[in-house]
Amino acid sequence: MDNPPIENSVLIPRIEPVNTVQDTSAIPGKPRLRLQRKKVLIWSGAVFAFLFLVIGIPALLIFQKAMVVRKSVGRFVESTKSQDLEQIKTNLNLTRKDLNKFKSTYTLLSWSRAIPFFGSYVSDLGHVTNAFQAGLDAGDIILATIEPYSDLLGFRGEGFQGVAAEDGAKTAQDRIDFIVKSLPEIIPKMDQISAKMKIISSEISAINPDRYPKKLGGKVIRANITSAKWLADQTATLLVDGKPVIEQAPYLLGMDSPRTYMVLFQNDKEIRPTGGFMTAYSIMKVDKAQFSPVLSSDIYSLDAQYKPSITAPDPFIQYIKGPYVLSDKLRLRDMNWSPDFAVSMQAFVPMIKEAGVDGIDGIIAVDTQLLVNILDVIGPIGVPGFGDFSTKIIPECNCSGYLRT
Repeated sequence: MDNPPIENSVLIPRIEPVNTVQDTSAIPGKPRLRLQRKKVLIWSGAVFAFLFLVIGIPALLIFQKAMVVRKSVGRFVESTKSQDLEQIKTNLNLTRKDLNKFKSTYTLLSWSRAIPFFGSYVSDLGHVTNAFQAGLDAGDIILATIEPYSDLLGFRGEGFQGVAAEDGAKTAQDRIDFIVKSLPEIIPKMDQISAKMKIISSEISAINPDRYPKKLGGKVIRANITSAKWLADQTATLLVDGKPVIEQAPYLLGMDSPRTYMVLFQNDKEIRPTGGFMTAYSIMKVDKAQFSPVLSSDIYSLDAQYKPSITAPDPFIQYIKGPYVLSDKLRLRDMNWSPDFAVSMQAFVPMIKEAGVDGIDGIIAVDTQLLVNILDVIGPIGVPGFGDFSTKIIPECNCSGYLRT
């Protein structure tokens, strides 16, 4: 029997399962998007490969050449310590060859100086290379200048016998004679060396230390760049400013007629405006580069022969109690009040005449480091009857500048 119809029945439609995975094959433009992605990947790979070829590989080659140059510089520095002139020349030439190879490799990357940020470092590398080249050129000039006098200067070479074995007094005078006789040849060379130093200073000055980290791999970077800039600038300035003094050396050394000088010994451990307290003095004559002492004494002995007449500056009266409690007149020993040495001596010279020192042609001030620096340059100096003075360190006292009898 058929079921009776249900009144008010609701027909529920059949719900078919829905496939949540959309078929994108029919979406317009999807194949084009995939193609674009492939093109981006291909172009990115091509750009990366291009950059690796034109920047990465040259940078790697430059680094390798730089390490070779670094080793050459190390060998050159060691040869200068040995004072072997022939070895110095050999290592200088080898360093030049390695630098030329480095420069050839650098040209592969020099075009990138126009790239923002990265190009600045490439430019700096070029500045360093140019400065290094000028330094090697200056080295060639210096070696050519000193080679005829290598024995006197203590360099080993062909036929070298060594000055250390000779009497210190004799070799010291020989070196002074060498300086005087060779000045006409040295002065023109100074112009050439100065020109090279100006190039070095200019190239190094173009580098901005602030672009570099303070340290990299435990090594100081920024401070060393700043120091190199300062050293290059100071050396160039010294060569330029020192030339007039060297040109006047024959006059100063009494080559035309004897000269008399007062030498002031300034204690740089007791600071004063001109460099130190004037603790002692010496009068010496020089005739054709031959020095002879006249007298030596401490500044207090000279001061005892002087009657003060100039009012002392307020700081002396305020801070140096001692003699200025009894009198506010300036003592001879305190007359280097101006940091301009010439100005101080213009006040000092008329006063020492009143104390009995007259007929001097000039005043020279030295500090405690002068003799050490001189000995470092020219080697042992002999004093007849006493022995040789040297800066060699001896283990007994761990001191230098000792007297060897």
